[in-house]
Amino acid sequence: MAISEDVDKTARKKILRAQQMEITEYELYQKLAKMAKEPQNREVLTHIAQDELRYYTQLKEVTGQDIPLNAPELYVYYWIARLFGIVFMMKLRDYAIRRRYAALEGVFPEVTRAATQEMSHIATLRDSMNEERLLYMGALVLGLNDAIVEITGAVAGFTFALQSTTLIALAGIITGIAGALSMASSEYLEKQSESAALSAIKAAAYTGGSYLLTAAILIAPYLLFSTYLTALACTLAFAFVIIAFFSVYSAFLLNQRFWSRFPQMLLLSFGIAFVSFLIGSLLRIVLHVNV
Repeated sequence: MAISEDVDKTARKKILRAQQMEITEYELYQKLAKMAKEPQNREVLTHIAQDELRYYTQLKEVTGQDIPLNAPELYVYYWIARLFGIVFMMKLRDYAIRRRYAALEGVFPEVTRAATQEMSHIATLRDSMNEERLLYMGALVLGLNDAIVEITGAVAGFTFALQSTTLIALAGIITGIAGALSMASSEYLEKQSESAALSAIKAAAYTGGSYLLTAAILIAPYLLFSTYLTALACTLAFAFVIIAFFSVYSAFLLNQRFWSRFPQMLLLSFGIAFVSFLIGSLLRIVLHVNV
């Protein structure tokens, strides 16, 4: 089946772009299959890569021409998979593909129907993958959520109680390390007592690690700026970005609704930061702190 002559240039470009996405995905899943450690995941990714090559060939029969892959797109999605997980990357990629093929519904419905079947098949294969970070997602979320709430609140309180970026950073670092160790040990004991299939050590590492990394990001402005109000503004901005990113991450990975999770986390974190600011200001006056 070839593109009819009455299809305009814009529609033709959309079809060629869809074809380019398929060959790019073929190379992407080939690369991911080579890096996969578990045989099951390697087999799934190889299967998906072959499916993508088959769909590319079908579109080539429609367009009548070869299309080179999109190298920048390939490496962007490859590193998204390396940093945030293959399943997250696949779901993010699905969103882009659905939008691409939806634009072809009016001009080439056969292609859109084939793409819908393709994505359903790939989703089935994706669900059969065994990715470690999915197993420990609860531990990771626990550490990140607690760090955002606790560190943002603590830093806001320290800011107006101490009014010195050096002292605030010192207090924040101590709080962050203590909090990470506390969260990790609690998660370790909880998983150990549950006798679950999950490793207690790995669960503790995910919880403590995500807590410590988040705390480091939130405390960093106090090591970079000499003005405590500027540092606080940057910390709140970082907290906003982390909450927004992780809400998107959870929405794709755990099939949660972004607009139900994001406002709750934002209100909770910034609400506690505001209360901590009031407490820090009050204690500075009551205790006659002059730093």
